[in-house]
Amino acid sequence: MLDIRPFEYGLKITSIYDDGAVYSVKVLMMTDDDIMARFCDGLKNVASLSLGLHYPTLASFPHAFLNAYKNLLAIAVGTSYEFKEAEAVKKYLENPGAFAITTSSATNVSSAPAKADKAPEPAAVEEKEESEGMDFDIFS
Repeated sequence: MLDIRPFEYGLKITSIYDDGAVYSVKVLMMTDDDIMARFCDGLKNVASLSLGLHYPTLASFPHAFLNAYKNLLAIAVGTSYEFKEAEAVKKYLENPGAFAITTSSATNVSSAPAKADKAPEPAAVEEKEESEGMDFDIFS
């Protein structure tokens, strides 16, 4: 040990061998959130592929069902066809002001200040004039 104090020795793990497979050390540092994020990414890929191929799977069913509902709703709004779920949308389209939140009910629902509802006004954008010295145009 060459009389060096403090002295430290040990092993540094670079790879993991398990059941014939070799993994990086980063696998040991994965959290449950990392695993869930990767699982959700895989599920999104399966649903996208299933929808693109028109092949029904459990992952694509909610999307296909919602797309069918949107198509039926569009037909109901464009025609006189009615069904229970389309009534609220038709009422809203006939009179959108009836669904607006009044200031008295807004104060009961939210304690946010009224100034937060206003969007900031965009700054004036000055348009740059093209140079007069150019004798050509890319579109001509």
